[in-house]
Formats: sequence, structure tokens, C-alpha cells
Amino acid sequence: MNQNLRLGKAIVVFKIVLLQTCIVLLGFGISFAQSPAAVAVKGRVTDGQMNKPLAGVTVSVKGTKTGVTSDINGDFSVSASASSILVFSYVGYKTTEILVGKQTVVNVELQVTGQLKDVIVTALGITRERRSVGYSVTEIK
Repeated sequence: MNQNLRLGKAIVVFKIVLLQTCIVLLGFGISFAQSPAAVAVKGRVTDGQMNKPLAGVTVSVKGTKTGVTSDINGDFSVSASASSILVFSYVGYKTTEILVGKQTVVNVELQVTGQLKDVIVTALGITRERRSVGYSVTEIK
């Protein structure tokens, strides 16, 4: 009878371990099913007015540190999930956001802002007579 009691306890322990394993595996299955898979999203960025490719456009996945720039032909490729939003930004153009969804190819036409908000100014800050400098001098009023 003592042997039957041990065998009964072993079966109960085995069933508990098996149930816990099934619960853990089911949990993994649900978490994998809910996590969106990242796919390569490719495309081309062009100027909306002249329909010419734009090189150097920043293409980033909103809310992440993932991003690329378009090449000389305006082409890009970035890893993103279906729920991701791609943000296209370029100096002098309106920032555009596009939901990836089921798309694997995203072609974008950026529109000119009409006004330049981002300006980069460099200056030497050295005072010299105009005739003694060996570089171009331009004065803006």
C-alpha cells in the first residue's frame, strides 16, 4: 500500500508539472501571436512637385531609435512592424507620417513647406579687413 501511495503522489506531481508546462507554453504562444513581427519596408521618396527622387530624407520608425536615410535614388529600406508609423522628414518639406499596416512597399511624395524653418548658419566670428581675407565674404542685412 505504501508503494501505491508513492505512485499516486508521483502521478499527481507529474500532472502538476505537465499542467504548468502547458500554461507556460501557452503563454509564450500568446505573447508571440500578439507581438507584431518586423518586416523590411522598402520604398522611394520623391518631391511632390517635380517627381524627382530625394536623397538624404530621414525615414524613422515613430517611438523608436530605428531610422535610415534615403539613398541618391530616393530609395530606403527599414525594419518595421504592421503597427509602426514611418516618419519622413527633410529640410524644406512637410514631415509626413504613414502607418505601415500590411504594406511592404511605401512610396512617398513629400510636399514643399513654402517656407524654410530649418536654417543652418556658420560664421567664423573673426574680424578682419575685407581685403586681407583669403575666402569669400558675404554680408546679410
